[in-house]
Amino acid sequence: MSALVRSIAGFERTVADLTRTEAFYRDGLGFSRVGPIEPLPAAIGDAYGSPGAVGSRLTMRLGRQIVAFLAFDPPGPQDLPKTSGGVTAYKFRDPDGHPLELIAFPGGPAAERWQAAPGLFLGIDHSAITVTRLEAALAFHAALLGFRVAQRGLNAGEAQARLDGVPDPVVDVLGLEPGGPATPHLELLHYRQPATEKPTPAPFGLRDRATTRLVLETADVVKAVAAIRQAGHPVRLSADGSTAYAEGPDGHGLRLVGPDGGARR
Repeated sequence: MSALVRSIAGFERTVADLTRTEAFYRDGLGFSRVGPIEPLPAAIGDAYGSPGAVGSRLTMRLGRQIVAFLAFDPPGPQDLPKTSGGVTAYKFRDPDGHPLELIAFPGGPAAERWQAAPGLFLGIDHSAITVTRLEAALAFHAALLGFRVAQRGLNAGEAQARLDGVPDPVVDVLGLEPGGPATPHLELLHYRQPATEKPTPAPFGLRDRATTRLVLETADVVKAVAAIRQAGHPVRLSADGSTAYAEGPDGHGLRLVGPDGGARR
């Protein structure tokens, strides 16, 4: 059976101000705009369960990687409480509080991937999500979606504590590669200590600025929806069948697009 997910086509974030966001990612991190700001496609609102949502979308790239930023007309994004909280890494936040991490590889295959990339900021390496039940997360992302466990490690010690801002962390770190061409990968973080909080009882909506969604390319959106639904996970197909929104075991959101969709759909 071929992998359900072929690649990570991009990422989506909901923000309050597209102008401020563009300035931050362009001037601070070297992103560039891909085309003009455009109205939010109706199919995206349908997929997220917000039919008729009125907003705008700014698409930017860093190297070959794509991020789409969504901003909504009043009532607008909801202000949710902000959370605290071998490579050289530095964690920080963008103007809307989304977590970001700068990483520099000392050598090896990870560093070789970026050797030909120009500039100070070379591209998007991965997206990391914290999971409460590691086996459930692997069953969803690996067994169901078709990601491959490419790397597995256990991080601890003073450097990790300074990076995370928590005392004495012990964290399983799993790197998952999609089944298709080389793209940014997915990283699962499972904190053995301090204990990871249980999943939020109320999943974030499309307008909530706390959210980041993976945009995953699949060969057939409708078939992917059927497989995810059969496995018992929440999934919603847009009215035109071009895209869908699903949630993993811990409520992390992902949007499915077809081969011609990418992060631009």
